[in-house]
Amino acid sequence: MDPIPQFHTASVLCLQFDDKILVSGSSDNTCIVWSLPSYTPIGRLSTHTAGVLDICFDEHHIVSCSKDTTICIWDRDTRKLIRQLKGHSGPVNAVAIRGKQIVSASGDALVKLWDLDTGECIREFKGHLRGLACVQFSEDAKTIVSGGNDQDIRVWDATTGNCLKTLHGHKDLVRTLHLDSRNRRIISGSYDAVCFPSTLS
Repeated sequence: MDPIPQFHTASVLCLQFDDKILVSGSSDNTCIVWSLPSYTPIGRLSTHTAGVLDICFDEHHIVSCSKDTTICIWDRDTRKLIRQLKGHSGPVNAVAIRGKQIVSASGDALVKLWDLDTGECIREFKGHLRGLACVQFSEDAKTIVSGGNDQDIRVWDATTGNCLKTLHGHKDLVRTLHLDSRNRRIISGSYDAVCFPSTLS
């Protein structure tokens, strides 16, 4: 863990927060952990060798992914690196955590499901034709949705790896997704300047 900085030295690309911490990821290859509500920097996470593209965390872990094709799992309390996940061949653009599993989406057009405790890749989800930009995990960890440069949104069974549905309609890269598990809806946003609501089931 590097000395605590007062700020990033390049663009901030992503952030997540709860009522206790805010974590920001940057083109300077690091994450800064900030204490809330004071916004005091309490740690810098530094292992990635390229920009940090997405962040997620739970009560015990912070997960970051990077243009360097890896995913890092950090201890939330000590801010020490637990393990680094390698397996994607392109930038890892998005990550999500649910229980003991992490899902990642990469420029290599693959979605991967990882075991949080062992770092093992449990399953690959193949079907997208171009690089991915976003991924979401349902609250019950049974469904994964992903989107990217092929303009499609795919709905996956997290247990089997099967693609349950492919949603068409966007005319450009699907950049962001929100999965509303309670109401069985997906909201998507794209470089085509359109925001689509879709039915999950």
